[in-house]
Amino acid sequence: MQHVLEKAKGLVVNPDRFAVITEEIKRGYENFFLAQSYQLADHYARYLVTEETWTVDERLEELKS
Repeated sequence: MQHVLEKAKGLVVNPDRFAVITEEIKRGYENFFLAQSYQLADHYARYLVTEETWTVDERLEELKS
């Protein structure tokens, strides 16, 4: 546990790499709406019955900020 915490404490984030990963995630969320209808229905059904979860639209909004 101590080794993991030491690694996390010294973590250096490369801004360029962070931007690339953020863009990949954004594209994935945007393409979510192109999925099969049963996958969309499953996502929204889980959203309705789970207390702490976010829709794809809410996640996209957070990526913008």
